[in-house]
Amino acid sequence: MAGLGTVTTAFQRTSIDSPTSNTSSATMSTSMSHSTHSRTNSASSHSHYGNGTLDWDGSKHGSVDTLNISIPDEFDVAERYSRLVELQKVPWNEQLIGRVLRNSEKVCQLVDRIPQSVVQRLSFLMQRPFVRVVREVKRLSIVYAKCTKHEIQTAVKLVMSPSLADACMNAAVKALSLYQMSSEQMRRGKTARAGLTFRIGRFFRWLVEARISSRVDDHAALYLAASMEALTSELFFRACAPYFEKTDGELTQAVLDYGIANEAELWGMLQPYEHLICGRNSSDMKNRQHNPSPAKKFQAAVGELAGE
Repeated sequence: MAGLGTVTTAFQRTSIDSPTSNTSSATMSTSMSHSTHSRTNSASSHSHYGNGTLDWDGSKHGSVDTLNISIPDEFDVAERYSRLVELQKVPWNEQLIGRVLRNSEKVCQLVDRIPQSVVQRLSFLMQRPFVRVVREVKRLSIVYAKCTKHEIQTAVKLVMSPSLADACMNAAVKALSLYQMSSEQMRRGKTARAGLTFRIGRFFRWLVEARISSRVDDHAALYLAASMEALTSELFFRACAPYFEKTDGELTQAVLDYGIANEAELWGMLQPYEHLICGRNSSDMKNRQHNPSPAKKFQAAVGELAGE
């Protein structure tokens, strides 16, 4: 019995003096304290119902379900798109815009007097189709390093709707014919010989200073000036004609903006963003006067021949 007691005492003394036991004891106590602390935090961060309402007593850093994922009010989807460049200098002014409207037969049939605020708004809006056309002209001129009337014609057809492009090209061809058939080359300027209001020289200088191409033809400036002049009168007529058909009210800037918003061929082209919206108005309605595609025209022609 004495020997058994001596062995037990020695074993206890060895267990007390062993560093491994100290480490394991410390680890156990630490883990117990951590588990106790986590249970305390978990208990303190629980939500409970009191008086019919949900109360949150825990920290702000909860689970994924409690994160704030709401979209801010100032978020605008349109801001994701790149905006068009606003020109500091354009090859026309408000006086020329007003003169173009007064000289247009269709515009004179609508209204006798055009307020200055409407002229200012129209002059500002004309920058956007002008920038769109010029960007396409610069891209097309890279092939031969020359800007001619053909690049202007192609760019107008790419940017504008078929009906607007036809109106602009008809005006450009008419102006070029008058310019070449005039016999008073030394007495009259290019603008007067072409029968235009916009200055051809200003458009030519703008194309050169903007470095649209290393070579700019005179006919290119004439085509661009005639196209923008025709677009000015077409824009005003299409935007304001529905208003004057229904009422004889006063023409204001709001009337012009409302007419543009309801015209599918104008609204997308006059937006301040680089991407082009074709054939839809501000209400996302398609253009009712959309021209048929070449395939449909071909099918219609084949049907007519078959009927004959």
